Amino acid sequence: MLFRCAEARRKKAMMTAWRPITGTITRLDPDLTAERDIQELFAAERIIGRGAANAENPAQFDFELAVAGRKLRVATLDESYEIIKGRSLENLAGYLHDQLRKVEVSLNGTVLHGPMDIGAVDIDDDVCDHLSQESAAESAAEAALAGTTQEAADNFSEPEQTAIPAGRGFALAEMATSEIPVLATSQRQAIGAVKLGDIRLLVADHAPRTGSWLIPAPAYAMIFVQTSNDGSPLLVVRRMGREKRWDWSGELPPFTWLTLADAAVSATDFVRDELGAGGMARAAVADLVNATFADVRQALLVPAHEALPALVHALGLPPQLIAVVAGNASVESVPGVRVFQPQGAAETFTEALAWEVAGEGRVNSEVAGMYRSLYLERPWLTSIVAALQASAGGAVLMSGITRRSTGSRSPWKIVAGTLLVANAISRIATTQYMNSAVQRLTGDFSGSREHRQGE
Repeated sequence: MLFRCAEARRKKAMMTAWRPITGTITRLDPDLTAERDIQELFAAERIIGRGAANAENPAQFDFELAVAGRKLRVATLDESYEIIKGRSLENLAGYLHDQLRKVEVSLNGTVLHGPMDIGAVDIDDDVCDHLSQESAAESAAEAALAGTTQEAADNFSEPEQTAIPAGRGFALAEMATSEIPVLATSQRQAIGAVKLGDIRLLVADHAPRTGSWLIPAPAYAMIFVQTSNDGSPLLVVRRMGREKRWDWSGELPPFTWLTLADAAVSATDFVRDELGAGGMARAAVADLVNATFADVRQALLVPAHEALPALVHALGLPPQLIAVVAGNASVESVPGVRVFQPQGAAETFTEALAWEVAGEGRVNSEVAGMYRSLYLERPWLTSIVAALQASAGGAVLMSGITRRSTGSRSPWKIVAGTLLVANAISRIATTQYMNSAVQRLTGDFSGSREHRQGE
């Protein structure tokens, strides 16, 4: 029975969807709180994570945890060496405030101020009166601060991300081909696209964005940029409304208690796979890219100048992509690429509509299939129906125009006949328009011409 319970807990932990959360603890008085105190605090709670003092600001302790669930509970090791959901972020923030002295905690983008313990100091008698006069103002400020802290604790949110820097690069996005003409027009640059299953590889002279005011951001997108100013690499992964960034500066070391010889294997494996480069690799692969998680993780740990070839190889993308991003080859050199040019509004709409009808859009597949059957596969059927309709409309129109025995014409027959003839002509014109647009704009891209990753 005990074995079954342990096995059930293990399977539950493996099925839990963890995601990384970053935070900082600023030691406002290093004499009251040392880095060792912070490490021991996480060890006492057996919280799994990464963290170390900031190289540029040693008083700041940067850390990364894994959270899961609606209440964002942190990954913790229990007595049975199983990974469980421990304290919530709100509870953890309060615990840090209670145990550490004179610190400021920034967790998940929200700054929480703890109790300001200043220790014991000598104060001259002549300043006591001045301090007592300020006590009322200080009490009011503390009350306001406490209200702000509680409000912030109840409203944890993702930190706001800055804009992606300019530079050359590529993108992978879960988007339809019909959306790419709109991207090319809105970004005013030619965008090459390669179909990779359910996602698209996008490459251009400037790192392509994956959304515009006409197209909502896709559920999954990965953008790699070599910035124009210094050539430094940047990887941005957006998944289900959240964003993660990686700049090849390395990952934080595991908490000290996870580096000890007697550390649980389950905890050390977890911190390797779910945090740092591991967490970024999982977000990048996202069960959509045909790549090995371990290969992508390793590609994120290479020196910055090796980032582009390592990532392209790990993702199984065409090697020609390296030369394109480096500016040594054109977009057309990528195998299987189709280049979408910026156009006018009417031309962009026509091409997007053609891709929808061809089955490479966001429209329901059954609806797109119906239009494809009418306009592409069986245009003769539409022509026959339109011809019969035009004949019937013409007969009704002529009957309405011809004077009856009373010497008057029939207005309703004239209107009905005119509408039938106009609709028939419009149907034939639409069939010819769509057939021509699809054949001219889509070609064989929507067929079996797909790049297979890893070959």
